[in-house]
Amino acid sequence: MMISKSSNQFVNRMDVSINMMLRQIALIEQAIGWGILLIAFFRARPWTQFQSRESYSSSSAWGGILILVGLAFLLVPYSPADFQPSILMLEISVAFCPIPILIALAALASTRKKRWFPADATRPRLPRTGIYRAVRHPVHTAILVLAAATAIGRTWWPLMVPGFFFLILGIELRSTADDLGLANVFQDEFFEYQAQTRSYLPLIR
Repeated sequence: MMISKSSNQFVNRMDVSINMMLRQIALIEQAIGWGILLIAFFRARPWTQFQSRESYSSSSAWGGILILVGLAFLLVPYSPADFQPSILMLEISVAFCPIPILIALAALASTRKKRWFPADATRPRLPRTGIYRAVRHPVHTAILVLAAATAIGRTWWPLMVPGFFFLILGIELRSTADDLGLANVFQDEFFEYQAQTRSYLPLIR
């Protein structure tokens, strides 16, 4: 009985140690991910600076607000005192966090200045290479995936329902506004591209 009790205590201590280690790894990944996404949100959508006032849509601002509201539900550190994510949930979070980081970096690489506006070009070049061959708005893809990875490892499930509702609604509005911006800059070239690609979820949306 004493051996069994000691063994259980050892296993419990190991579980606590693993849980703490995974939480720390997840927090580091999430901090890096959201930092890169913040940069990508402004740098990997360069066509917005070419939009005319006539093509501006209020859905862009509303989309941004709803994304922030959704993230507030998903990232706010509120939960019951006895809530603790399982080791499995933390492992999933740690495993999925690098995916949106790579997506955001790929978006930045595909829209860097030399590709977006080559020195010998007289007009911008529509980003259609790299990650943009799969989706038109990879930054929104990265936001959704990183939000899911973050929520799995830290968010109390009742907060996920309104969180993802507002987040997806905001992404939908923002993606529509970005499509308007792309159409304003590239016109027929964009409409052809739009017919060949999904918005932010390959094979789905």
